[in-house]
Amino acid sequence: MKTRILSGLAMLPLIGVVYFGGWVLTIAAIVIVIGAVDEFETALKNVGIPLKGANQALIAFPSIWMIDQAKYGMNSGFIVGTLVFVVLGSLISMIFVKEKPVERGIGTIITVLYIPFLIAHIISISEINNMFPYFDSRVHLFIWLVFISALGSDTFAYFSGYLFGKHKLCPDISPKKTKEGAVGGILGSMLLSGLFVYYLINPDWLIHGLVLGFLGSIAGQMGDLVASMFKRRLGIKDYGNLIPGHGGVLDRIDSILFTAPVVYWYIHIVFSNTDFWYLMR
Repeated sequence: MKTRILSGLAMLPLIGVVYFGGWVLTIAAIVIVIGAVDEFETALKNVGIPLKGANQALIAFPSIWMIDQAKYGMNSGFIVGTLVFVVLGSLISMIFVKEKPVERGIGTIITVLYIPFLIAHIISISEINNMFPYFDSRVHLFIWLVFISALGSDTFAYFSGYLFGKHKLCPDISPKKTKEGAVGGILGSMLLSGLFVYYLINPDWLIHGLVLGFLGSIAGQMGDLVASMFKRRLGIKDYGNLIPGHGGVLDRIDSILFTAPVVYWYIHIVFSNTDFWYLMR
């Protein structure tokens, strides 16, 4: 219970950051990426995979560039070009690195794809009406569902699992998670997302709130499990000490990393396709 409360309090500043958007959100995203990448690099070092020199350069500069250029969309040439540069650079670096070249090359690629690339989707959502003026002017408000679906799912899953949990979900990765908790998380996320869309965006879009609550919860829970899998394989309990005893930056955003792309691409699939949009109304 204490962990959930502290985690929730740690996320409160995000409300102001998301509300102001623009350069405030961009700077916040860069700071979060720097912290999360540092934690992940430290975790990799724990199992003898040091990312240094060229590998760190292939993470640091493309990551900041990617966050800044995300305002042009995740399918823009800037983002694609950055990813190609990182992948090719990481593979080429394996030729010249003597200390665990394969592990360092793959570690570099995973770090970029796992953290800055996924976080950059949040910037793209906030700027989506500027990038695509033909979208309804309210679709950028779906950015709130990135956080509502992830945090709502986590909260409802915790209480559902605590009250009704009997069947383990993934005991080898996260022993405390249950199937009952997962279902409770999905229902809670759908409820909160649906209410938010109905009352604060557009009541005619209730179906989108429910669908994104459903998809966002599943994505968020997968993100949480992926983070737990990494921690088990890397031999650590938490990524850092943002809240002493309760984890670091990456521990706080693991589910959001997976919900952001779901919301961004849902907007593209639904609101840019007239026929599909008509069916969903």
